[in-house]
Amino acid sequence: MLEFLILFLSVYFWGSPVGLSVFWGHLGASLISLFSLKNLYSSFIFWLLLILVIITAQEKRLSLEYFLLAVSFFALGADSSWNGDKTNSFEKRKKILLGIFALIAIANLFHFELSERGSLLLWIPVFLALYFKPLNKKNLLIYLLFGLCLFLSNKLTAFIAFVFCVRSVLVYGLSAILFFIYFLLKQDLGIFLIKSFEPRLYIMKSSFFGFIDKPLFGHGFGTFALDFPEYRFHADVLGGRISEQVVHGHSLFNHFAFEVGIVGLLLIAGLLYLLFINAKQTLLPFLVISFCDCPLFCFNQYLLCGLLFIPFIKRFGILERLFVPASNMFLKSAFFLTGLFIVLVIYIQSLLGHYYYDSGDLNNAIKSDKYNPIYYFTRGADLLSTNSVQSETDLLKSVELAPSVSYFYGFLGAAQLANNKIVDARRSLEKAIRLDGQDGYWCLLYSYANYNDEAKFKKYQNLAFKKNPEIRRLLFNPNVPTPRFIGYSRFGDVRLAGFYRSGEKIYFPLPVLKNNQ
Repeated sequence: MLEFLILFLSVYFWGSPVGLSVFWGHLGASLISLFSLKNLYSSFIFWLLLILVIITAQEKRLSLEYFLLAVSFFALGADSSWNGDKTNSFEKRKKILLGIFALIAIANLFHFELSERGSLLLWIPVFLALYFKPLNKKNLLIYLLFGLCLFLSNKLTAFIAFVFCVRSVLVYGLSAILFFIYFLLKQDLGIFLIKSFEPRLYIMKSSFFGFIDKPLFGHGFGTFALDFPEYRFHADVLGGRISEQVVHGHSLFNHFAFEVGIVGLLLIAGLLYLLFINAKQTLLPFLVISFCDCPLFCFNQYLLCGLLFIPFIKRFGILERLFVPASNMFLKSAFFLTGLFIVLVIYIQSLLGHYYYDSGDLNNAIKSDKYNPIYYFTRGADLLSTNSVQSETDLLKSVELAPSVSYFYGFLGAAQLANNKIVDARRSLEKAIRLDGQDGYWCLLYSYANYNDEAKFKKYQNLAFKKNPEIRRLLFNPNVPTPRFIGYSRFGDVRLAGFYRSGEKIYFPLPVLKNNQ
């Protein structure tokens, strides 16, 4: 029972926005990674991938931590307590996974999710394909219940994969009718094409541009959300608001091609090969969820994937040498000590930085973790109205560490305006606007950067008012107390507060504007 609860909480919690945003969640993930080291350090493929991440990633520090967390969660499936050789291990795993997916399905029905709604349900068809025979009298109830849950969820991909794992002509016919009913009751086909299909085509095109830019090794493991905005210039519909950030490729193949290039596609091909020689029955549902969604982009997904797949992978075929552990005792000891050193170095500085950041001590957060762009950005945003010189220095560093984040450039532009570096500010704000789809706040600042060009000034100020009408209220009603109106905190919408002073007066970064407003 305890093992079930621990696994369920791990699957459900880590990988969600909450999982690593709180210090104790970050600490827990780090401890899991340390525990999993024993299942990783002796494998040659682990070291090959680790070296590739260190050499090729654009944001090395962030990519390395993401890599260690993801492979550690995946490797839990190789632990002897889960992947043992006991005769009852199959039934034990089956019951535990059945309980986990039942709770996830119930939570989804009641709209209680910590991560993207329905994302964990994607793995149900894979689970059924691995642990249950095709539809028969004995498992009819299981298939009916999970099929109903998937039909009622917002994950059409999961339901399509479920249909394929059933492997019944009768079910295929009934499913076609259900799809018709689904679109009749829950969807307008035109809206579906605009909201779901068309954006995926945009994302596919943007991912392809990113892949062509760095085709061999990609941009770095775990960097999709950071580096993707640079390539979505052809589709303003994907910009607009900070909440509209695209966090994954909406296809496993898009995602891995962007992050890890041809090497990533080879990794996926290797996984498919291992499934083909060990568990053919799961290939079709896994391919469906991989083509239509991105089931491997956060840590709980890697945990589920490892728990499901690893116990079934006993033969490695032509990949044998990559997975055979080192047998030489000296080499094994060297691997373990090196791995432990790397993990401790990465996690200690990351945890210390997170602790100080949560405590509001940004100076010590930066000293503890010098390669985290969020810490420089937050200090730069906080200093914008009190020490614009240091603010610009911090924001330049955040842009250097993460060169494709729109609001880093927007704040940098505000700091440069405050320091009367008009040309630099114009460049930074043009970059922010290009990455963020003409966001209202960046348009307002850009109008300031063009204060000596009346036509451009009015054009971008009016565009700012059109994009976000509340900006006009803030500008022309000085009696509105901006902190209360904005609701600014480090956990709120940082764009709103970044170029306003604390207090009741609005912060205009250019002296000429302050005098003439």
